[in-house]
Amino acid sequence: MKRALNIIVNLLTVFLLAYLVLGPRVIKWTGADAVFPSPNKLKEPQEVDLRMQLQHFPSKQISQFELKPDKIQIVNFWATYCRPCLAEFPAIQKLYNNEKDKIELYVVSLDRYPELVSKFMERNDYTFPIYYNLTLGALPGPLSEGGIPKTAIFYNGKMTHLHNGIANWNSRKLRRWIKERTP
Repeated sequence: MKRALNIIVNLLTVFLLAYLVLGPRVIKWTGADAVFPSPNKLKEPQEVDLRMQLQHFPSKQISQFELKPDKIQIVNFWATYCRPCLAEFPAIQKLYNNEKDKIELYVVSLDRYPELVSKFMERNDYTFPIYYNLTLGALPGPLSEGGIPKTAIFYNGKMTHLHNGIANWNSRKLRRWIKERTP
């Protein structure tokens, strides 16, 4: 029994080490944005009091996030240390490239230090807007549950989608949903 347990622990250790070493390469090789699930739609739109003070990168301009009527706003929470968060970025970039005239995208870092976000942005070629959350602390209501990545979609000032974990943010289903609500 003890030997079987040791074998299982050793196998798990090997798989974990392989993932840590090969994880980013595997994601690039497989085009992982195509295999992630579509975001979860809520049964009923919810009102969420989402007040954040955001600092834009690279401009360092500070603004207050506001929910807007007649707008689709997508808010993605991430951190530089979160591999699943970073794995979503190619799909987020594609969504932004395809729909930037129809949506407002907020990719909000929850890193403790803004310098980490600056260094990350210098090393990568993403063109979607990146923000640092200056309002440190817990996120409100349903946004406080679960870990990251976490993405909320707001339409007409109400949260219509909430997704904890990795998702394909450039799925046909989401793009169709956006198209149905924009001119």
